[in-house]
Amino acid sequence: MINRKKNANVFFRQHGDGIYACTESPILYRVDPDSLSTLERGNVYNIGTKFSRAHPEYIFTKTMNPANNPNAKNRYTCEDTRIVGTVKSTAADSPCYYHSFGLTENHFVLFEGPVRISSKDIAARHKMKKSYNECMFYDPSLGTNVLVVDQRTTKQTPITYKASSFFTFHHANAFEKDGNLVVDYCRMRKPDIFQAYSLENMRKGNFLNTDDMDRAAYLARMVIPLSIPKDAKVGDDLLKDIGPYGKGCSAEDVIITDQSFEFPRYNYDHYNLREYRYVYGSSILKYETNLTGIVKADLVDRMNVKIWHRENQSQLCAEPVFMPDPNGKEEDDGILVCPVMIMSGKENPFILVLNAKDLKEMCRYIIPQDRIPFGFHSMFVQRPHTH
Repeated sequence: MINRKKNANVFFRQHGDGIYACTESPILYRVDPDSLSTLERGNVYNIGTKFSRAHPEYIFTKTMNPANNPNAKNRYTCEDTRIVGTVKSTAADSPCYYHSFGLTENHFVLFEGPVRISSKDIAARHKMKKSYNECMFYDPSLGTNVLVVDQRTTKQTPITYKASSFFTFHHANAFEKDGNLVVDYCRMRKPDIFQAYSLENMRKGNFLNTDDMDRAAYLARMVIPLSIPKDAKVGDDLLKDIGPYGKGCSAEDVIITDQSFEFPRYNYDHYNLREYRYVYGSSILKYETNLTGIVKADLVDRMNVKIWHRENQSQLCAEPVFMPDPNGKEEDDGILVCPVMIMSGKENPFILVLNAKDLKEMCRYIIPQDRIPFGFHSMFVQRPHTH
């Protein structure tokens, strides 16, 4: 079981031969995949905020895979970690709150949105007995700053990008094409929905009730030009040759699907950092009248959407985990493993297995207990072959 003092219950990550349970703090725990018991504690930073009196900074780091380092102490160590990018917050007293970021072959992309952290409140929170949530505020007038960091120089790119106000929890894939960054993510226009996740509302079962589309997350794509022609004029379309979904230097995004969309997953093993076509996600809002559950989005043909429908309102789909067919030839050759929770009633939760091509159900495994927690991020770990 995970140590309750540091509740690392947001996601799992594999590092070399190690499996780690993680949360948004810089504390993680190595987990025995057989017994699920907690092993030693470790630290890995992908991105962190450096709070200081001078000016907060966002720090990007890279931890090398110990399986590729013959001098590593073991095959799960995090010792080989270095800073690969630093950028200052645009506000001296309130860096943004973030949950993830975009990554391409040579760049980081951080959406510095309107959900901010008060440096003053963070510094005094123990004395004032404030929670982390009480140290944050939402100011839509700030808009969204698109911060792009070049891994090769560790510095922010010279072009500044501004977008309208939005917030994103989860990124899908990102890649570089024709001098542009193509970034896919799930965005919401009104992140004040955070207050709906209070313990009081969760106990009432109201935390997923909303009919405001701006408070729901949708799969979006933003195309970011890395250079601007010297003869460019205000209003010019810098992305006219990039293909679908590009809207210009204003760094505005476009919605890919009409269905609400969270927990995006794709064929990571074969298409990470590369141009790709399919994204899978969950629709977790109760207002979906057609009982949308799992969604397959097509980034080339937006009309070619596939849906697995929930069977009743009490079912809630967590993150669909894509497992590629080892003998597959096409991007969507594989299956989806989807945990389905039960919000109320006598039905048991279950693990749903879908064909990743058409979202047809292949089988399901009934879990022999009334309730399981709503998980965030899961992963499939292939056991090594033994002889």
